[in-house]
Amino acid sequence: MSATTAAPDCDVTLRLSPETVEQIEFLAQDRDEIFEEAATRLLCEQAEAEAGRRRGYIYR
Repeated sequence: MSATTAAPDCDVTLRLSPETVEQIEFLAQDRDEIFEEAATRLLCEQAEAEAGRRRGYIYR
């Protein structure tokens, strides 16, 4: 698979090799997994802090 893309406000067009497209897709998937893990961790930390506040503890 190869791809050609142009930025909406730019006159530059990129022609990407199939290998480059594959690498970009792989990195994007990896990035999404990292963001999902970070978001889950943040939500857990916030929930733990909120539970602690309800019990009278202060988390920082």
